[in-house]
Amino acid sequence: MNRRNFIYSTGVLITATSLPFYFFNSGSTAKDSQKRPDPKKFKEATLKGIAYGINAPNPHNTQAWKFQLLSENEMLFFVDETRLLEATDPSTRQIHIGCGCFLECMKLGMQRAGYKTQIDYFPEGDYQTKNIGKKPIAKITFTQSNPQKISDISNYIYQRKTSRLKYKGSITDVEFNALLEKTAHKFSEIRLIHQASELEQILPILYKGMEIETFTYNTHEESRKWFRQNDKRIEQMRDGINFAGGGTTGISKWFAERQLKTLDPKIWHDVEANKLFLKKHKNKVLLSNGIVIFKTTTNNFLDWIQTGHDYFRFSLACTEKGFYLHPLSQVLQEFDEMKELREAFEGLMKINAPEKIQMAVRIGKSKPPYHSFRRLTSDFTIGKGVY
Repeated sequence: MNRRNFIYSTGVLITATSLPFYFFNSGSTAKDSQKRPDPKKFKEATLKGIAYGINAPNPHNTQAWKFQLLSENEMLFFVDETRLLEATDPSTRQIHIGCGCFLECMKLGMQRAGYKTQIDYFPEGDYQTKNIGKKPIAKITFTQSNPQKISDISNYIYQRKTSRLKYKGSITDVEFNALLEKTAHKFSEIRLIHQASELEQILPILYKGMEIETFTYNTHEESRKWFRQNDKRIEQMRDGINFAGGGTTGISKWFAERQLKTLDPKIWHDVEANKLFLKKHKNKVLLSNGIVIFKTTTNNFLDWIQTGHDYFRFSLACTEKGFYLHPLSQVLQEFDEMKELREAFEGLMKINAPEKIQMAVRIGKSKPPYHSFRRLTSDFTIGKGVY
C-alpha cells in the first residue's frame, strides 16, 4: 500500500450524509470549553439563545444559520444561503432539518435558563426555494418565565454527540419505546428496524448510497471543500468535517493529515483510495444492529424543520440512555445519480408520495466520540434590525 492510500485505509475519508451530523473526534488540541460559546456570558436573551442553539447537529457541520436581532428578546432566523450543500442537498431538505435541530436545541437550552421560547414559522408568509436566505424561517421571541417545568433531556445538550465509530450491542423494543417516551415526538413517525430479515435487505442499500455519493464527482468534491485537514485549520474555521470525525487519532491521524495537507483533488478523488475507505465504511454499516427511520406524511419545508425538532429530542434521549446515532441517509438525497437507488429504497419501505423518509440513522453504543467546534456567536448575526 502506498502512502497516499494509507489515508483511506484508516477509514477516515468523509463524505456527505442526509443529516451527516459530523462531529470531531479526539485529536484536537483545544479544550471543550474553548470549542463552543458559553450562554452564561451573554445578558441578552437572543445571544443566549444562539449560544445554546448552535450545539445542534447539522449537515457537514456547515452551521448554515443566521439571525437578525430585533431586540434583546426577539430575532429573525434565516438559512445562511452562503453555506448550502448544493451538490448533495439540492432541495435544501437536509439544511432545513438542521435548522429544526437548532430551534429545538435553543428552546430546551433557554428553558434551563428560565425563558419560554415562542417560535413563529415563516413570519413573512409564503416561503419557497428562491426565498432561502432572504425570508426568515422563524421569528423567535423569548419571555422570562421562571420557574417552569424543565425537560430532563435538556441536561444532555453538551453531552450529545454523533458517533461514526464502531457500534456494539443492540437495542430492544423496550429500550426503544423508552426512548420514544422521553422524546415525546410530535411531528414524525419514528420507527426502529432491528429484525435480522429486514436489516439484511436495508443495510446493503444504505451502504450503496455512500458508494454512489463517493463516486459522484460533484458530491464528493463538495465534501473536499468542507474538509478541515488539521487541528490548526479546524480551530481556525470552527466548522466543517475532518479526519478525527472518522475516529482516527494518534499516529494514524498524524500521517493522514500530512498526506492530505494541501487537499489535493487528485488524492481526494483517487478511485482505489476511495475503495479502501468504502470497505471500512461498509463493515460498520453491515454490522449495524438497529436502524431508526424518521418519516413524515408530507414533504415540505415545515416537515423538514419539524423533523429536526423530533430528531434532536430523540438524540438527547439516546444520550441519556447511553446510545449514539450516526446518519446513513445518503440514499435519501435528491441529486440525479441517487434517484434510482432512492426510489428502490422507498419502494422497499412502502413509501407512497407525498410521504417521505427524512432520515435513516444507525443506533448503538460506542466509545465516546469527540466534541466538535462551533463558530462564535457574533458570526451568526446580520444587520442591525431595530436593536
